[in-house]
Amino acid sequence: MFGRAFNFVPMAKLIISRTSEYINRARGIKIVLNGKDLGKIANGQTRETELPAGEYTLKAKIDWCGSNDFRFHVADGDTKEVTLASFGYSWHFMPISFVILVIVTFTQFILHIPEAAFFGIPVLLILFYYFTFGRNRYLVIKEKG
Repeated sequence: MFGRAFNFVPMAKLIISRTSEYINRARGIKIVLNGKDLGKIANGQTRETELPAGEYTLKAKIDWCGSNDFRFHVADGDTKEVTLASFGYSWHFMPISFVILVIVTFTQFILHIPEAAFFGIPVLLILFYYFTFGRNRYLVIKEKG
């Protein structure tokens, strides 16, 4: 029994890197692989998981919003690296939204120009889209590289 040679086959590896972002900074994002919960990943964190060879579907969730279904195949010994981030240009969204809010507040309540509220409509429409119809596009999983 001890004299037999073992055929060791290295498992495949999945590396998930979450970008460091201001938006969703304090919240963990749940990682789901083939319907199985792998736990949460924090802001700026990288997680590694060993997998047997095969076909997989990776998804990320935060509250009622989620990501695209990222489908991939790995063979024994392969490494698949992916990045997880908020929707495109989300790093611009927060500062621009803040500036628009300050402008609208200033013009409405200091200068008494009620029409200034219309400048806030694009921000509200973007939020409405990502929290309703685009809720499964709020997070983005892409292959690294």
